[in-house]
Amino acid sequence: MPEVGHPSAKAQGQTNAGNDVAGKRATVKIGMTNTAYNMLRYVFHEERRAAA
Repeated sequence: MPEVGHPSAKAQGQTNAGNDVAGKRATVKIGMTNTAYNMLRYVFHEERRAAA
C-alpha cells in the first residue's frame, strides 16, 4: 500500500533547518541588544562616578 501524506513532506523536513537558523539569529540579536544596553549603562555609571 502506498504511503499517504503531504506531497512536500520531504521539503517540510528541510524547512526545520531554516527555522533553526531564524531562532539562532533571534538569539544573537537579543544578545547583542543586551550587550549594547549594558555598555550604555556602564558608561552612564562611569560618568556619574567620575563626576562625584
